[in-house]
Amino acid sequence: MLIPRNHARKIWPRFVGAILRGEKAFELRQEDRARFESGDVLELLEWCPQVEKYSGAVLRFGVSSVLRDVPGLVEGFAVLSLGPCDLEHSFPLDGCAPLELARYGIRSAEVLPDLSYFETARRVNA
Repeated sequence: MLIPRNHARKIWPRFVGAILRGEKAFELRQEDRARFESGDVLELLEWCPQVEKYSGAVLRFGVSSVLRDVPGLVEGFAVLSLGPCDLEHSFPLDGCAPLELARYGIRSAEVLPDLSYFETARRVNA
């Protein structure tokens, strides 16, 4: 029996928006750091590559199934089916205290204080 693991990964605002609108219930991830398994926990930390900052939002999901090693999927990648968002352990989309982000090794200087950019980017179709 495998022991479920937590995986923290960056996610762009437009994909956060798609998840929040119910348009996206999966993640395509490279398995370069760890192999994902059903039952694992995926914590998605909202990150904007244009300004290289985090919003402070963290969405937490259980991985319900993993698809890999199928025709058309590049070797070393997996499609993760996301279970319902764990709202009790997710951080608010309007930002969170730097202390909460410290558990991921994120310094307060890496968090964008003005979230208007993220709010706009979340509305963009994925």
